[in-house]
Amino acid sequence: MNFKLRTPRDVIGEYGHAALRLLKVAHESEIESARNTANMEAFPVGAEGFVALVNRNQFLATDMFRIFTTSIIMFQTMMDAAMKEAIKTDSRLAEAKVEGTFKGRWEKVFAKLNKDPASLTKYNHDIYQRFVSPMTDLTRSSLGIFQHFNTAAIYQGFSYGWDAYALLSQGLGMPLDDDSWATISRAHGLADSLAS
Repeated sequence: MNFKLRTPRDVIGEYGHAALRLLKVAHESEIESARNTANMEAFPVGAEGFVALVNRNQFLATDMFRIFTTSIIMFQTMMDAAMKEAIKTDSRLAEAKVEGTFKGRWEKVFAKLNKDPASLTKYNHDIYQRFVSPMTDLTRSSLGIFQHFNTAAIYQGFSYGWDAYALLSQGLGMPLDDDSWATISRAHGLADSLAS
């Protein structure tokens, strides 16, 4: 099969597309679950229709957990791969190396490229610290983070990450298209329902 992936940047971009495609699927499940919950009021508790909706929502909850975590992992993979590729290919960034924390590597590179790290700081807080780190360092106390999964919050966090990725690309002399976040969001049907 020919995926037409010619450069590492092609693959990195597809990781971002995959994350947003999955986020759209999770969003559709959120909508269905909310509709099911509202429809439960039409049935007495324990009635066949009520039980069917409860069972469907339990399935959706499990499925959304899987989709949200996969979406976050794909987006974080994009962020990590973009940084590693930048350090590998741009001699100005050799000092940044790949050691250190996620945020630390990005901050070193942004300092070298003279870029404002504000969007990276927001992504680090809203996605990396809130979800990625607890997802990969599981403890009983960290399991509560999964109760905070929702499309709107993850979408907003991804937008900060995309801004950081766009700044990195610009600093490397390979700028993304203007308004690329809106473009990729529209491509996956997220722009109208989640853009603020």
